[in-house]
Parts: sequence; structure tokens; C-alpha cells
Amino acid sequence: MYAITEEELELLEDFTTCHAPCIRVCEQIRSRVMPNSDGSTIDNILEQVKAELLRASQLHGSLFRSAHEGYAVLKEEVDELWEDIKKNYTAASVSEAVQVAAMAVKYIASMNIKLDQQSGKNEIKH
Repeated sequence: MYAITEEELELLEDFTTCHAPCIRVCEQIRSRVMPNSDGSTIDNILEQVKAELLRASQLHGSLFRSAHEGYAVLKEEVDELWEDIKKNYTAASVSEAVQVAAMAVKYIASMNIKLDQQSGKNEIKH
């Protein structure tokens, strides 16, 4: 089982741009590659997520404009994943899972930037 390091946690908490923190986390995790039962590695999976994040960002922008937009995109991707799972389309479901992961990273980056902007206004609420 993989445990995230303090340094990796700090990188995740300090998202100030969309791509650089994700890439740094991927590079740090790369040094502790864990093979999966199908022979793929966590490194390969993270590379797929990173590539999808960059591809989607080129088409649709680097950040979500709002939490609602991020939720809508994530819900759409999860719904597509569920459809592939129900049809037992394993390869397609893996592709959709990569898209879900990429959009989750985009959501985290977008909302962390928003939190950084709000922190000066003391608007962070729990």
C-alpha cells in the first residue's frame, strides 16, 4: 500500500497553477512505482492521467470556471464510466476512468486557486 509523503501532500495543498503541481507529484511518485496485477504500473497510469489532463486542457481550458461546471463535467465522465462498466466494456471503462481522474485533478487545481483567491477575503467556510 502506498502512503503519501508530507512533501507530496504539501504539493497537493499548494496548487497555484493547473499543471506544474500535478506533474511534480507524478514525478515524485514515479520513484516508487508499484506494479498492478495486469503488469501496468502506477507510473503508467499517472502518465495517462497527465496526458488526458493536458489534452482536455488544450480543448477546454486549464481550469473550471466554477465548482458547478467542475461537478457537471465530473458527473458526465462518471456517468460514461458507469455505462461502459454496465456493458462490460473493460477497455472503454479504463479510458473513461482516466478521464474521471484527469477531471478530478482539474477540479482540485481549479478550486485550490479559488481558495487561494478567497483566503485574502476570509471567505473560506466549512
